[in-house]
Amino acid sequence: MANPDIYFDEDSLNEMICTIKKNQNIGIVSAVQKTISNKEILDKAWKIPSDFEYIFSDTKISRILKLNSRYSLKHFNQRDPLSIK
Repeated sequence: MANPDIYFDEDSLNEMICTIKKNQNIGIVSAVQKTISNKEILDKAWKIPSDFEYIFSDTKISRILKLNSRYSLKHFNQRDPLSIK
């Protein structure tokens, strides 16, 4: 599942499919997410903002109160248990 603005090259899709088929213990595979300038995206998910956060997002109030709908990097397991290159 991916958003319509996501690009996968054919090799990466084949590698992910083969990995799942070869190892029944794997529940999910994912490609490395990169920006258009080829930098890896480290915070790969965000919280659904509360009504207050949504209304005041990107305002002075949000900066004063440090409202943020992104998860901090401590929520992500940065270890890579299986890397296919």
